Amino acid sequence: MIILINSSKTMQNAAQVQNGSMPLLIDRANKLHAKVARASRPAIMRGMHVSRQLADVAIANNSAWQSNGATQALFAFRGDIYQGLQADTFTELDVAHANEHLRILSGLYGILRPLDLIAPYRLEIGYSFPLNLYSFWGDAIAAQIDTKLIINLASAEYAKAVLPYVTNAKVIEPQFLVHYPGEQPKFAAYHAKIARGAFAAWLIKTRWQAGQSLEPFSDLGYAFDAQLSAPDKPVYILKTTKK
Repeated sequence: MIILINSSKTMQNAAQVQNGSMPLLIDRANKLHAKVARASRPAIMRGMHVSRQLADVAIANNSAWQSNGATQALFAFRGDIYQGLQADTFTELDVAHANEHLRILSGLYGILRPLDLIAPYRLEIGYSFPLNLYSFWGDAIAAQIDTKLIINLASAEYAKAVLPYVTNAKVIEPQFLVHYPGEQPKFAAYHAKIARGAFAAWLIKTRWQAGQSLEPFSDLGYAFDAQLSAPDKPVYILKTTKK
């Protein structure tokens, strides 16, 4: 079983750590980074749809980037999904289990194991900058995933780089909805991102295995909804009064 999540734009760079590994597709990442590093500020602003200030951050990251990064991927990202994941609460056994079953999809690195060492960067997989990244990666990311079951918690943008190439695997895609008083349950991106991280953490900490039920997940106040669920799309609803 493999759990898929995606990288985030927000990152931190920590001191060198122990027990790190080299990303599986580092050779391709080096080639891609070489193309990114040659881009001008205007090209980055256009290609990444960012302000001048963020373009300057990307340029600084490009200049300082090294193949032998300093931070384990599990602890490098700081987006909404990682707020839900709360990797800092993992025990050593949790981290070891995550390293075996969790994979992080990345625009620059392709696919990362939790203990892979990376450096800060800004390159979303949906960009067509410096080239079409879906074409660049092709089936290379999926080729690193050898499993009969995928729990897909990645965004649609990132999952697009994997799911078309894993037709022999069963894919389960949990759905997270919010129920406000007087309204029908609906998708809310911010809540869903955090819930995906929390769901990944729950799978890891409970040592969930194929064949077990996914219904017991109740973290963050979510509850399984049998009526809205399908076998490959379990639905969880958060009842709240806050928008």
